[in-house]
Amino acid sequence: MCSVVADCPTLGRLEKLDNVRLHTMHEFDHLLVDGRNMLYRAAWSNQMLTHRSLPTGGVFGFLRTLLAAYRDFGCPTIQVCWEGKRNWRFKRFPAYKGNRSRGPRDDTGFDCGAAVASQQPLLRELLALAGIAQWRTPDGECDDVLYARGEELAADGETVAVLSHDRDMYQVTTNPLCSVIRTDKDGDWHVVDRTVCEQELGGPPEKIPALKALAGDSSDNIPGVRGIGPKIAAKLMVPHTSLSELLSSARSGERWAGSARQRSQVHDAAEDVSIFEEIVRLQMCELELSPEHHYPEKVDLQAALEDLGILTLAEEGPLEALCSMGGTQLFGEKH
Repeated sequence: MCSVVADCPTLGRLEKLDNVRLHTMHEFDHLLVDGRNMLYRAAWSNQMLTHRSLPTGGVFGFLRTLLAAYRDFGCPTIQVCWEGKRNWRFKRFPAYKGNRSRGPRDDTGFDCGAAVASQQPLLRELLALAGIAQWRTPDGECDDVLYARGEELAADGETVAVLSHDRDMYQVTTNPLCSVIRTDKDGDWHVVDRTVCEQELGGPPEKIPALKALAGDSSDNIPGVRGIGPKIAAKLMVPHTSLSELLSSARSGERWAGSARQRSQVHDAAEDVSIFEEIVRLQMCELELSPEHHYPEKVDLQAALEDLGILTLAEEGPLEALCSMGGTQLFGEKH
């Protein structure tokens, strides 16, 4: 649910796979990728064009990041998740994400939104040729898809890493088998578990929806409560396990951890805050597997990469790795 920011990590650091500095000791059974979030970041950091002036930097950066994560985290399978066909949140709160433009531009006039729009179909085709599963939902966000798919895998005792720079995804760490991984500005990996979530956000993952509902989230156009910032929100939530408890406290005054003015502000905004929390909270959802999903087609993938001018990924080593990421769990044995 986060917006793309201009200071995103330079994924170009991942260009040479043997030069990624951090070789993590963490290993996971599955890697779930926030498709659009990662494509935006890759497109912003890699603005290269083909000889036909077709933007392909996002595709290149995205696949390079997958290769680095596949190697460093030892994930047997990688799956990519995308936005839903619809999103119930817009009906619940019409102003949701209403402050977003199509995409950021830099000083040269590079239109990241347009670059992503043109590259997403290309990327999805390449992922299908590599045999990498792609998921979406009929009504919801990519965040919900990541959460629901992660819960499915964790229910079987499998460990899951979610590759995303969206802090809303920290909610997945309520499950001890699920973590979030991301890169910093230097291109180094960071693993976010429950403990790291509490350190960064001032509360456990279960409280993220309440904290954001109170403090607001400008990237999603959620106003929150006037005068309540992240630190105050965290302080107010300390005595409470849920937003409903806090709102009850604002009505009665019992176990209220803030000032009288803050109590009045929260009490007056109770109805809106409840809606905001519902919007921020990740939801279980119906999952749809991309109909294009099939066994890896190595020769076709190589030809497609060469046609796009992404020659370094069309070499035998990266090509073999890309075709190994999907596994065969969703197919059964090939006959």
